[in-house]
Amino acid sequence: MGSFRWFGLVLLVFTVGFVVSFDLSSTTYSGREEVFDGGDSLASSTSSSGTLIFPTAGRISDSVGVEMPVYTASFEDGSGEYTVVFDAYDAPLRLTVERMVGSSKASTASGDMYYLGDSVFEYQDIFEGIDIEYGLEDRRLKEMIIIEDEDALTSFGLSSSTVSIEFTIEYPDIVGPSLDGQAHWSGETSTTSGDISFIRKKEPHKLYVVNKFYTIKAPSLKDSKGKIMDLHYTLKKESGKTILQLDIPPITEKLEYPLTIDPTIEWDENDGINIQWENWDDCSSNTNDCTNIDSTPEGVKFSVDWNCNDSDPYSHPIQKGLFEFDITDLYDYGGDLDDARIWTKGSCTLNNLMPDGSSIYVSHIDEFSSGADCGDNPDSQGVTAIREVMNDDSCPGSTKDDTYVADLLEDSLSASDDYFAFKLDITPTLGADEGPSNTYKFEMSESNIELEYSFDCTDSNDCPSAEFCKDLATDLCEFDLDYGDNCENIAVDDDNYACTNDNCQYDDFDNSGYYCTEDNKCLHNGNRYNNGTIHCAGDESYYKTCQTNTTWTTQTNCTSGCTEGAGCNTTTTTSTTTTTLIPDITVNPTTITHRRYV
Repeated sequence: MGSFRWFGLVLLVFTVGFVVSFDLSSTTYSGREEVFDGGDSLASSTSSSGTLIFPTAGRISDSVGVEMPVYTASFEDGSGEYTVVFDAYDAPLRLTVERMVGSSKASTASGDMYYLGDSVFEYQDIFEGIDIEYGLEDRRLKEMIIIEDEDALTSFGLSSSTVSIEFTIEYPDIVGPSLDGQAHWSGETSTTSGDISFIRKKEPHKLYVVNKFYTIKAPSLKDSKGKIMDLHYTLKKESGKTILQLDIPPITEKLEYPLTIDPTIEWDENDGINIQWENWDDCSSNTNDCTNIDSTPEGVKFSVDWNCNDSDPYSHPIQKGLFEFDITDLYDYGGDLDDARIWTKGSCTLNNLMPDGSSIYVSHIDEFSSGADCGDNPDSQGVTAIREVMNDDSCPGSTKDDTYVADLLEDSLSASDDYFAFKLDITPTLGADEGPSNTYKFEMSESNIELEYSFDCTDSNDCPSAEFCKDLATDLCEFDLDYGDNCENIAVDDDNYACTNDNCQYDDFDNSGYYCTEDNKCLHNGNRYNNGTIHCAGDESYYKTCQTNTTWTTQTNCTSGCTEGAGCNTTTTTSTTTTTLIPDITVNPTTITHRRYV
């Protein structure tokens, strides 16, 4: 368990109109007979230091959330859905336990949720003989799947086949799983015995403060004697959902029960937000009063604590969040910077407690690196305010908005800086004895901090290898086009440079234009075709065949339509003979007889 500052670990119990905060660090498990229902039984007491004390351990019948220094974990109450949410950088990862499947049977998750004390939650008997515990640590959520005895697994057929525990996982659109920490998962069924990282889905010409979010660590199984066996994950799509499958292979060797499986979720550090200015002595926000540069801040924020003048060196600091962009890749451009904008968004807390007329700004700073003792203060050389985000009357920073910073970025590039740095700070400067009646703060949404840029060019040599010089009113470097994209008259110099493989090819199927295509394929209207493929015209009046030199054969006309991949339809003549039978009619004075032969 990691150490905590005064803010420690906060438990939030979510019910309609009811939120309570608790410190879990001092509690111990005393049984499962107590039920937390989100009502008066959750009443808390406050110690002299302001720390809230969690009451008795026991079963919990409402969803709960726990605020850690760098992430928040929340747990569903177990009534039909067994979900844990790991929320870091405003990008929540949801894992729902669905079922356990083996060759002998399948079982759906069920059971109750308990708080066991010592910062541990548990879904008890989520499957027969199996519990899932979640231990809360500073930077990770330690998940422990506990298998009590051999019957819990053998009943699923583990002795001869793989048994799997299935989770549904959900994550925001800006995040994607990666099996190597670099490339995004393709969506195809994949198996790995390693970590699964969740990384940023990047947009062209944007730099981010957060590029890594969290990691589900490689799974392993350990018995009570310490014997360890590696397991693996299967990641797949089913019915539009992403499924994470924890696979336990057949166990033939003797193991000592209980067994534990440890698929821990871990918060990922990002170099751009790992420094934070703090004053632990009093309420002064003066640049020269910095007491410490903290390398592990709990988010990018400007915060003034209600008891900041109590002279406790480990409590109630004034905090200025600092963040930066690594701009070293921008030196690959040969042209001039055309535009640059920083996007920011955040939230305000109790801004009405700020001194009258004061404001919190996002400001550019010339200097970023600093020692822990503030010997080289990170914002002592030059500061330029770029956006007001909070004042004593409103919260203008609550909407995501952009601010022009091209001149500032150009200065940083001219100075050969590696980083483009910013801070949150208040103006006018706070005095040492400020001391508000409650804590007020502005917190940045780290996942929404972005630097958008563009560079002009005279030809594609001015652009990095994965870009080309696009013919616009102002010629700009743009990322290479995808296969199938139209590339006709798009580049300043050579349209081939607009394609990933420098191959902008003429569509000779029907002379419809130029498209980026792979070197060994034919194309038509942006679609690519393998050698030997028969492709029909849209009106099915003819077809052509793709040749080895990526061109189409001359057309073969079709009189009765065309079938893709096969060619012209053949015609069949069918003759039909019709015989008409004339009925006999007999007439007498009283009756008419009618006979029809069929």
